Amino acid sequence: MIGGRLRGFLAVAGIVALGWWIHEKRPTFSGIIDDLTRPIFGSRAAITESERTRIVGEASHVIAVGEERPVGALHEGMSDEEVKNLMGPPDVIEHLEDERGDRVRWVYRGVKRVILLRNHRVVSITVL
Repeated sequence: MIGGRLRGFLAVAGIVALGWWIHEKRPTFSGIIDDLTRPIFGSRAAITESERTRIVGEASHVIAVGEERPVGALHEGMSDEEVKNLMGPPDVIEHLEDERGDRVRWVYRGVKRVILLRNHRVVSITVL
């Protein structure tokens, strides 16, 4: 009789403890798997391919001394000031006049780009 009551008490205590743990920790399946495998793998040094792609993508927009300028960030519609802030001053500035209004051509020899501006906005980007 006492053995049956003790088993019942331990079963109820176990269910209550499990309920409290779920309520407090709010475990997820992936979190449980991470907790179980973290000692095996040692650290989170393994980077998934999508994370690697994101890091490489963000690094391509960084300007550093001696590195290539981030020409991938250039796009039509940018203002001339945005282009200067991104690329620096152009190597050559050519003023073009025609029936469509004043246009300006900026040449960046180092990155082999020609930028055509109309009304202080980029209208085309050409690769040399």
